[in-house]
This record gives sequence, structure tokens and C-alpha cells, in this order.
Amino acid sequence: MNELHEADLSSGLPPQALRLILEGLPLALSWASLRDGRILYMNRACRQLFQCETAMYATVDALIDGAYPLADDRARARALWAGLWSAEARDPLPIGSTLVHVRGRDGGLLSLAHRGILLPDAGVGVAVFEDVTERIAAEDLLRRHALEDPLTGLANRRALQAAFDGAPAAAVIMVDLDGFKRVNDTWGHDAGDDVLRLMGSRLRACVRAEDLVCRLGGDEFVVLLGPSITTAALAALCERILAAVGPPFTLSRVTVTLGLSLGVARVPDDGDDLAVLLAHADQALYRVKGAGKGGWAWFRPPA
Repeated sequence: MNELHEADLSSGLPPQALRLILEGLPLALSWASLRDGRILYMNRACRQLFQCETAMYATVDALIDGAYPLADDRARARALWAGLWSAEARDPLPIGSTLVHVRGRDGGLLSLAHRGILLPDAGVGVAVFEDVTERIAAEDLLRRHALEDPLTGLANRRALQAAFDGAPAAAVIMVDLDGFKRVNDTWGHDAGDDVLRLMGSRLRACVRAEDLVCRLGGDEFVVLLGPSITTAALAALCERILAAVGPPFTLSRVTVTLGLSLGVARVPDDGDDLAVLLAHADQALYRVKGAGKGGWAWFRPPA
């Protein structure tokens, strides 16, 4: 029942005045009974957000089932309310912010920051919901600009360093296209960009989910291998990459065939610092190029 009663108020305001204030708030607000989960009130902004303008959800469980399309959100919301209903708090208890998702009127997902407060004396849990969809999209865009190569969508050098610092690694593979300059010189930079995007896709298709493919710049790519790969599997991966890049790149106006040179540096044999490993992998790569291009090689310390 979406009603306000004198017994629920401590402000001294007449019920009608308080109703006008709550209904006019731009922030979605509701409260539910801690005893049985009945939703006692949803203001206009909340009813609009959950698309129940004519009749609000009867219970918290009904809202969770009807309004949250993602299973993870439903599980978190049920766990949160189960904890509140079983809580023995006597003083007001803040409810920390969590992220949930609902369907927007256009069918897309809206991201909502859900927070509130438990009021044991009143026997209710108060919840507010803030639409943070645009803020999260802006934060994601900033993150992508900071960590992604804008042309290929692969990780950039900053993301590569963060991944290396954040988890153990087995090796790095330096990857360089042979003859790429000819593409730009002959067919233009648009064709070159298409080749680089296709190259990124082929590399990603070769590696495991735990590995990271990065574009350093130009036609230089790096694969960062997770710790579980064996030497034999690493050698097989290099052969797989060579085979994947061997077929021609079919562009809008032309078909281009390019070679590939790879250099491999392993952790910890060839270094345990990313800059050192990249330098050693680069040395191995240029040894391949010096031998006529096309193929791969381990880093080999100078004699």
C-alpha cells in the first residue's frame, strides 16, 4: 500500500505536505517492512524507474524477480535483504552502495546505485536508487582510452605493464609484420589500419583467455603469456601464430599477403622485468629478421 500515516512521521509535517515532498524528489526512494518484506512506499521517481507507475511491486521479492533481469543482481539483492531481515540492530544501520541493473524503456540496461538505511525502531528498510548509467559509461570510456589501443581495441603499453605487475607471467612474444610498410606506401594508411585490426583479431584467436595481446605501436604487437604455459606449448603457440597470419588479408580493395617474425623471452630465464623481457624478445625477433624474416626464435644471450 503506497500510503503515508501519521504514526510514520516524526517531522511534524502534515502527511499531505510530506507526500508532496517525497513525490517530488528527483531521487528514487522506497521503503519496505523488515518483518515480511512488504513494500510500503515507492515515490514517483522510483515507480517510474521500475516502470510500475500504476501499481507498485507488493514485496521486495516480487521487485527482485520482476525488475532485475540479471541473475547475479537478483542473488546479491536477495542476500542483502535476507541479512537485513535477520539483523538484530537496534540503531539505524546504513546499507552500503551496490550496483544493480534494470531494463530501461528502450529495452537497454540501466545501471543503478542502490543504497539505504535500516531503521529498526520504525521496522523498515529504506532504499534509494540512483541512475548512474551515464557516469559508468563515461568512466568506462576513460578507462578504455587509458588502457586500450584506439585502432585495434587491444591492450596498450600501459595495460601491458599493469597486467605484468598484477599477475605472474611465463613469457612475452614480440610480434612484427614483415613488409607492412609496403601496405601503407602502396595502398594508403586506411588499408594499413585494416591490416592492423585484422592482425589483432588473428592474434587474439590464437591465445588463451588468460593471455594478453597488446599493440605497442606501428605494426609491433606483444603477447603476454600466463604462468601455466609449458615450453612445448609456447613453441606450439608461436607456430600457430605464424600459421594464422599466413593467409592473405582481404581488404576492401585489395588482398595483401604478409610475413611475420616473432621473438620470445621467458620468465625468469631471460629476465623478470618487463622492459628487459621486451628488449630481449626484440633482440630475438631481429635475429629472425636478419636471417631472412619469417619465423620465430627464443632469446639467446650474447656469447
